[in-house]
Amino acid sequence: MLDQLSVETIPPLLGASRSQLTDWVQQQQQPAYRGQQVHQWIYQKGVRSLNEITVLPQRWRKEIADISIGRSTIHQRSLAQDGRSSFCCSSPMDN
Repeated sequence: MLDQLSVETIPPLLGASRSQLTDWVQQQQQPAYRGQQVHQWIYQKGVRSLNEITVLPQRWRKEIADISIGRSTIHQRSLAQDGRSSFCCSSPMDN
């Protein structure tokens, strides 16, 4: 299980390659194919948290729940009369 210190030192997963994610899951004592699953769910399905990746074992999802994928959080969206949108966002690095 990951302790708080190790969770804080893991960079956000968004931007990691399939190979990097495979290395990461193996460091977490998971089989290599989980790297492909994490990659697919981050980049194709657009999940915002690791807990949303339902193909991962529930026990492991609980252990890694605090690890950031790295997606920004949209706090407010404004729509102008001309159709343009503006967003107020924060990134995981803003904390």
